[in-house]
Amino acid sequence: MGMDSLDGGRFRMAGFATWSAVAQGPKRSTAQQNTQRKVEKRKMTWDLGKGDEASQKAEKKLEKRGERVQTSATRGWRRHPGLKVKPVPGLNGVYLHYHTARGSGNTSSAPPVLFIPHGPHAPWMFEEKLLPYFARRGFSAYTFDRHGAEYGQEQRSFNLNELCEEVEEVAKSLPRPPVIVGHSTGGFIAQALIQRQKIDPPAMVLLCPVPPSGSISLMMRHFLRSPWEGFRRLQAVLVGTAYDSATAMREAFFTEKLTERRLKSFLRRARKRAAILGKSAHVSYTLKPLKICDEIVKEFEGKVMVLGADKDYWIDNEALLETTRKWMPDKVHPMVIPDSAHGFVLDEDWRRVSDAVVEWLQRVVAATEIMDLISEHTKPSISEFEL
Repeated sequence: MGMDSLDGGRFRMAGFATWSAVAQGPKRSTAQQNTQRKVEKRKMTWDLGKGDEASQKAEKKLEKRGERVQTSATRGWRRHPGLKVKPVPGLNGVYLHYHTARGSGNTSSAPPVLFIPHGPHAPWMFEEKLLPYFARRGFSAYTFDRHGAEYGQEQRSFNLNELCEEVEEVAKSLPRPPVIVGHSTGGFIAQALIQRQKIDPPAMVLLCPVPPSGSISLMMRHFLRSPWEGFRRLQAVLVGTAYDSATAMREAFFTEKLTERRLKSFLRRARKRAAILGKSAHVSYTLKPLKICDEIVKEFEGKVMVLGADKDYWIDNEALLETTRKWMPDKVHPMVIPDSAHGFVLDEDWRRVSDAVVEWLQRVVAATEIMDLISEHTKPSISEFEL
C-alpha cells in the first residue's frame, strides 16, 4: 500500500509538473528571447517616426533600457557606438543623428558642426566616417534626415524654402549656432540659408557645391563641351541612370580607390533613397539661380571655405570658381583635393577632406577667440580717451 501511495504521489507530482509546463508555456531559449527583444525594439523604433504619443512612449522605453534608437537610416549604429538619434522639436518625422565630442581637446569653445547631406545620399553619407572623426577632433557633429524621408512620408518634390526652413529649425535645436557644412546640393541649400538671413552661422563650408547660378548653367556647359556627355549627365540627374549599376555610380561619384564592397553598399542605400524621394527630387530646387547680392555677402560675418575635387563628374572648375569668387572675392584659385571625385566624403579620400576642413575650422575658432579676448580686454577706458 505504501508503494501504491508512493507511486500515486509520484504520478500526482509528475502530473502537476506537466500541468505547470503547459500553463506557463514552453521555456524560451536565450536566442528566442533576444529575437523577441529585437522585434519589440523594432516596433518601438517604428513608432518613433510617428511623432505622436506612441513616439513619446517608445522613446521612454528605449531610454529606460539604455538602448540607442535604430532607424532605417542608421542600421550601422552597431559599428558606430557613439552615434545617437533624437527627434527634432517642431519637425514631425525629422531625426537628428549625431556624435558628441568626448574629452578630445577643448570642446567648450568649438562650435557644433551641422552637415547638410546631398539629396540621394541621406545622413549615412556622414555617419560612417565624418561624424565620429569630427567628434574625435573636438567638434560636436550633427546631421539629419531631410524632410523625414527615411520614415516613408509621401513622395514629392520639396521646394528650396521648405528645405531651408527645415535646416533652420534643426540649427535652432542645437545648443549653439552651428558651422554649416553642405555637400553638392546641400552646399546649394547652405548658400540659400545665408541669402535668407534667418540664422547666423559662425562659418560655412561648401564641399563640391552647386554654384549660386544653379544647375542649369552647369548642365549647359557640359552640353557645349560634349553634347553626348552632357546628355549622359542629364539622364543621370533626371532619370537616375547614375544608380543603374555599380559602374555607373563609380563614374558619377567615386574614384577607383573605393572598394567594390563599399561601392555596392552605397548603391543599395542610394537606390532606396531615390525610391523614397523620386529620382529627380534632389535637383529640382537647384534649377533656379540664387539671388545673392554683394550686400548679403558683405553682411555675412562668418568665414567661408569652398573645397572641390579635381576629378568631379558634376561640378566643373568654372562652377567651383564661381562659388569661390562669390563668397571670397579676394580668392584667385579655388581649393581642391587632388585625385578625388564628387563623392570624396565617402570615398577613400574622406580623411584628406576632413583634415582640411578641421584644420581650417580650428584656425577660425582660434581667430575668433583671439578677437573676443581683444575686444574684452583691450577696450579703451574713458580715462584713456580723456588723456
